[in-house]
Amino acid sequence: MIDWLDISDSIIKERAAQEIPIFGATDDEVRALLPLAKREAERLDGLFDEVKTYCMFIGYPRSGHSLIRSLLDAHECAVIAHELDAFKFLDAGFTDRQVFALLLENSRRFSEIGSVWGEYSYAVRDQWQGRFKKLALIGDKKAGGSAKRLGLDFNCLYRFRRDILLQHRYAHVLRNPFDNIATIAKKHFTRLGPATKLYFDHHRTNLSIINVVGGRNVLHMRHEELIANPRTELVRLCRFLGIEATDAYLRACSGVVFGKPSNSRHSVKWPENLHKSS
Repeated sequence: MIDWLDISDSIIKERAAQEIPIFGATDDEVRALLPLAKREAERLDGLFDEVKTYCMFIGYPRSGHSLIRSLLDAHECAVIAHELDAFKFLDAGFTDRQVFALLLENSRRFSEIGSVWGEYSYAVRDQWQGRFKKLALIGDKKAGGSAKRLGLDFNCLYRFRRDILLQHRYAHVLRNPFDNIATIAKKHFTRLGPATKLYFDHHRTNLSIINVVGGRNVLHMRHEELIANPRTELVRLCRFLGIEATDAYLRACSGVVFGKPSNSRHSVKWPENLHKSS
């Protein structure tokens, strides 16, 4: 069986360029990762005793989760994987420690290819992406995918909360809905109607998640606010997750935040009836 540590960076880069998860994109790949997960979980077992919090992203596709994930992953006390989909591995029978090991490996490999996803680089120079100094926070960025999965089987959330024996925190990332829907339509569909339906399906699922986990365990972050005030929003996020935001960390992260949000809502023609219903 293939050892995923032997997968070349060129293959990882090709996947990331096409926005295909670098680990576990298919059920066969999930099964193939079990030997690596077992081995690494045993090797790193004591390390996970120090982890206090699991961060899960909820929200909508194309809302800026990849940027926030990368900023968190740059923190010396945090490892946040990119598009691993922890639900998928837990449902396949992986233990929590085995999933944690894959989260670390995903973060490391993603950092080694420059933290590039699609056409964007999310690298934060001179910080801790793909590694850590003292691990206190772990998690995964799969917000739209998680909402889709929970929309089909909400019991996944209960199993997740049962199996991950850490403090749970949820980052709910929002963006102007019209920008969100326009970008979803551009990237995933050919029409605005299906994109609008997907958005509101996710919205209902996210409200259900918040109702179950409790509002105090959810931090609402607006993409536009992060871009306008990166230091303030990062301090707020780090405080919520129980980690300290140092000046060096805030300075490095603020330097990679885009200068202004993309107003993709202006790039499409909105049907009057759809615009009103949205």
